[in-house]
Amino acid sequence: MRLRSKGLGKLELPMELAVAELEAGSDALSLRGRIVEGKVNWDYVVLMDCGDILAFTRVAGDPGVVAFLARERGVSFLLGLMLPALRFAGCLLVSLLAPRVLAPCTARPGEPDLVAYTREMQA
Repeated sequence: MRLRSKGLGKLELPMELAVAELEAGSDALSLRGRIVEGKVNWDYVVLMDCGDILAFTRVAGDPGVVAFLARERGVSFLLGLMLPALRFAGCLLVSLLAPRVLAPCTARPGEPDLVAYTREMQA
């Protein structure tokens, strides 16, 4: 991703999101990295809340974006995008279904309480 800066003479600066540090906070995801280009050596932070992430997924699923990617990178690139999408879908299903599946389970004396453990992990 490239960031344009009109204040620096219309300089384009690289934001290497693939190597940025990702942290999930209580209300947003943060991507932290460094832009190094010529005389520029800046730290950056991108904060994304749930609405931002939803907007990105809507943009990614737009037919025009899919056509652009197919034209510029080929069908094999689009197929390569399927693995992260499937991983996301799997994580989503587990996070939605695990509490419902484990809820009827009650721990016997001396056994770990899986429901309490799951709730702790979600908190």
